[in-house]
Amino acid sequence: MAKTKVSEYDSSASGNTDINGININEGCPPSTINNSIRELMAQLKNMITGADGDSMVVGSNLTVNGTTTLTGNATAPTQTSTDNSTKVATTAYVQSKVGTLGTMSSQNANAVAITGGTISGITDLTVADGGTGVSTIAANAVVLGNGTSAVQTVAPGTSGNVLTSDGTTWLSTAVAETGIGNGQTWQAVTRAFNTNYTNSTGKPIMLAGKFTRNGVSSAGADLIIDGVQVPLAYNTNSGGGNIVAGSLIIPTGAVYQLKLTSEALNSYSIYELR
Repeated sequence: MAKTKVSEYDSSASGNTDINGININEGCPPSTINNSIRELMAQLKNMITGADGDSMVVGSNLTVNGTTTLTGNATAPTQTSTDNSTKVATTAYVQSKVGTLGTMSSQNANAVAITGGTISGITDLTVADGGTGVSTIAANAVVLGNGTSAVQTVAPGTSGNVLTSDGTTWLSTAVAETGIGNGQTWQAVTRAFNTNYTNSTGKPIMLAGKFTRNGVSSAGADLIIDGVQVPLAYNTNSGGGNIVAGSLIIPTGAVYQLKLTSEALNSYSIYELR
């Protein structure tokens, strides 16, 4: 077989009688010597550049003084349980220093178990990867979710504040005084009978009324609150003449009106705690 590349050379000198068909056997014509040397130089060049497609085996240590570029895969031999020699470059330093690799080196990339140690020098871990997306969180702040973006926080604010929702997010706000009497005062108001009024104060209010009728046996009035007629004040006096009073709580947002339940009054006055 014609020896067309270095890998086809015979390890026994006597087995090399040609080079790519050029006769170099004993007694060959002198003219073939020049041609065979030229062919040998070409085959050596092809071996160096990799053009011949042959593998290269290094039987001893390999020293590289320049830059090494790998364009294919590097495969390490199988390492047995009794073989502690260094097999791949990524483990060489660890092996030479400690002799045995830790369990991290033998774990699958999709099933790594970290049971201790510290992590430093990395960028903020994103929410999608199980982090917060931020480097620091203010002391005593409440953490708010923010989808896949970095978390947000709400500071405690003023002493006594509570978290309240505005329908979109959470805020630190003062406790609202919503109970009746908180921040309210008694006020004289004008209220006509059979006329609707609305409690738009944002809190419950209280209505108190005084009703006077002279020379009759009864006097009284009710409140119609959101369509329900509720007794407010009523009295009978056979001696002639009545003065009656009463009060009711009107819920937040309720519509109310005065309803006369006796003969026409001589006078009346209305007050509201609002």
